[in-house]
Amino acid sequence: MLAFLACGSGDDPVLVTVEGQPIRWSEYRDAYIDYLAGTGLEDEPSRRRGFLERLVSMRLVVLEGRDAGLASTPEFASFEEKAARRLLVDAFLADAAFDTLTASREELEAMFVRVNTRITARHLYANSAEEAAALKRRLDSGETFESLAREVFVDSTLAAGGGSVGTFGFDEMDPSFEDAAYALPVGAVSDPVRTAQGWSVIRVDDRSVNPLLTAQEFAERLPELSRYVVERRRSTVRREWSDRLVAELAPRLEPATAAGLLDRIAGVGPSEAGPGDEAVLVRFRAGGADRTWNVAEFRRQAELASDRQRASVTDARSLEAFVVGLLVREEMARRALDRDLDETPRYRRALATAIEEWLYERSFARLAARVPVPEDSVTAYFDRHRDEFTLPRAVRVREIASATKRTADSLRAALGAAEFGELARRHSVRATAGVGGDLGWLTDDDLGPWARAAFSADPGEVLGPLEMRGQYLLLEIGERRDARPADFDDVKNAINEQLARESQRDFLREHVTLLRERYEVRYAEKGPESYPLVAETHRTS
Repeated sequence: MLAFLACGSGDDPVLVTVEGQPIRWSEYRDAYIDYLAGTGLEDEPSRRRGFLERLVSMRLVVLEGRDAGLASTPEFASFEEKAARRLLVDAFLADAAFDTLTASREELEAMFVRVNTRITARHLYANSAEEAAALKRRLDSGETFESLAREVFVDSTLAAGGGSVGTFGFDEMDPSFEDAAYALPVGAVSDPVRTAQGWSVIRVDDRSVNPLLTAQEFAERLPELSRYVVERRRSTVRREWSDRLVAELAPRLEPATAAGLLDRIAGVGPSEAGPGDEAVLVRFRAGGADRTWNVAEFRRQAELASDRQRASVTDARSLEAFVVGLLVREEMARRALDRDLDETPRYRRALATAIEEWLYERSFARLAARVPVPEDSVTAYFDRHRDEFTLPRAVRVREIASATKRTADSLRAALGAAEFGELARRHSVRATAGVGGDLGWLTDDDLGPWARAAFSADPGEVLGPLEMRGQYLLLEIGERRDARPADFDDVKNAINEQLARESQRDFLREHVTLLRERYEVRYAEKGPESYPLVAETHRTS
């Protein structure tokens, strides 16, 4: 059912209502800017109108999902709790500092140059500020990146390449690493830089800037550039607040309880082994009082974290980082509640948006399940496009992952007396331990900087230890497979997914047409193309 609204008025006009629920310009604008930034597409009137229709379709599918009871399931309740916690943290940071962040003209112009600049650099890695400062002093005394890289890097490519990270552009490196590199003149060496992985000392070897920059392009990209600047500054503020709260909380893990938890995570000993729920895991100070979390409370808090965050726990250091991160987020959420930030329109709107996105994903999955792809369609597609399917070269690889280089070195030394798969099952700290470390067939893209060494190695040869995100890997190289035409079994799943997406898109389009008859859709006289694309939260000063 279609109808039309009177022209919207005020600072945040309504563009359309779906069954009485408004989609306002601010909601549309922020989603549209994210869409342009994520796709790299340019803003144009027809694209704005099409994006509005996309939001209407999503709102219709969500309404149907609510009517079907999706918001009454235990899965929804779990999601809502996690979303509320995450948004309370965001609300605390916004109230504490984010709301004062703006992008000046000078910052926007500097960001415009940065996104059109590529840097060639190298670095030396350290685990602490003290180690990084020592490396900087040795460089200042005349030692070279090449000699020090062979000393500090386990990764053979970085060690042999003098710590070279090659050439990179905007948003391709850790933000702190990138900020430091772009601020350096060619040939200059940075002071120690803290990154998400540790500490780096950086040297810029080359810099190239796109010479065809225009004022028109700068003007067209202002909303995107403003968002980049503000988001980068928010990351810095978030890190500073985290450091401040860690100092205030002063967390202290109980070594015995932490060790027992790690044994349970690693599957060492019987499943019932490890500390009981009442065992104290961490002591800290909050709200002017000494407090503790026992194992049961830690588990409850851990459930609010993401799967990726939970999977990051592999050793004592990562467990401590995980626990401290949970403490910081809980403290931010507690302070947000103390300030009644959960009662603000901004928080309520953000939570409603998160819920709507979750309901859409689940509703779409239910609809997609009603569109099976016949097997003969997959076979027919393969027969028509057989010449287009090839498999890249690949090599079979097994791994043993260790938390420290010392452990990795000792396991490598033990390979003469023990079989690789057995050592992986007994000692690897990654999930592949259960299958003897088997990673399956890996391509050049899968192996990244280790591809050349892997494809040059003989079957049975072991590479490493190789450093990867704080862990140390031994890689056993198996048989190699040259690039070849793909068989049907190699690509049938990919073809099925492609055909399913096409069928689901067509089905959804037809289904939304039916939903428009079921729910009332009312458009305003002025569409999204009538308003300037400058978000209040991305204002310039």
